[in-house]
Amino acid sequence: MPRAFPLIPRYEQHGIRRRSHKGYGILYTVEPDRIFIHRIIGPGQDHDAALHLN
Repeated sequence: MPRAFPLIPRYEQHGIRRRSHKGYGILYTVEPDRIFIHRIIGPGQDHDAALHLN
């Protein structure tokens, strides 16, 4: 159920979602035939710096 996790505010237009696991953040998008993982970030890391979208 990859769409069960929320879209990241400010990145809704890109469809990027965040799922937490043991303190890490998994930033991903749901595509028709796969799940694309953009980054796995550690505690305290900034989404903007990790994604390089701004």
